[in-house]
Order: sequence, then structure tokens, then C-alpha cells
Amino acid sequence: MGDVRRPAAADIEDHALVLTHDDGAGAVRLDGQGNLTLRLPLADANHGMVIIEENVTDVLAAAVRYAVAVLDRIDRTQRIAHVALAATLSGRDDHAVWRTQREQDASPNSYSTGFGHNERKPVHLTPAVLPRAALQHQAAQLVEDIITLLRRERRSR
Repeated sequence: MGDVRRPAAADIEDHALVLTHDDGAGAVRLDGQGNLTLRLPLADANHGMVIIEENVTDVLAAAVRYAVAVLDRIDRTQRIAHVALAATLSGRDDHAVWRTQREQDASPNSYSTGFGHNERKPVHLTPAVLPRAALQHQAAQLVEDIITLLRRERRSR
């Protein structure tokens, strides 16, 4: 969720624990059934209307590692045996262009954006439900698969 040294507020919302940094940039929501939702900021502030794929990959990989740690902490007996991953990009990125760092370095001032507001639906793997152990043992592949889906969704507009 970012820098753990920054102050965070803890609240209960709709029977779920919600941790939010004071700047509101990131949040963690955990409910009684073990549903874990992470809202994480991208480190693309200096790229304006461009989303850098490698930054999304880094944030998503960190989120998966965090999810594994949280699940191990709250469910040590592993009663939660299956998980489902979903991801979406939202907020200021609604019209942003998806690029790799190499593409951005090659043409930092040349890109076109789409217009109109398309509501983003989360992408998910098929099948959506997978064994919990996959989060740890196949994390790199899961992240790569979600990134591929996000890239396709972003570039299909």
C-alpha cells in the first residue's frame, strides 16, 4: 500500500476493516469472509496521460505479495483455500495511454488519447477461482496474465 511509515487511518465500513493512508492515495479493505480489496496508486505521476506497463506490473506484484502476507496472517489454518484475482485501472487514468517504458523513452511526447468515458470493468483470469497456493507459487505468472488482460483492455479502445 505504499510507504508503511506514513500515518494510516483505520475504520470499519459495512462490517469491513478499512485502512487508508492520510493522503487517500491507497486503501486496504478486509471483510469477515476474507475478501481483500486493495486500492493502490500508480507511480506514473510524472508521465501525465501515460500508464507505464512496468509500473503497473510492479504495483500488482507487490499487491499479490501483500495479499499472501495478509491471508497468511488472518487465516493461518488456510480455511480460505481458493482465491480470485481481479484488477482494474481507474481514476485519473480513464483516458491515459498504455505504454511500455521502452515505448515511452522512444517517443515521450507523442501519443494519442481516446475520448469519451468508458466505464472500466475489472479483468480476471479464466477460470477466475484458483487455489490459494497459486498466489505464492505462481505469482509471477498470475501477474503477467493480469497485465496482459489489462493491456488488451486498455489498448482495445
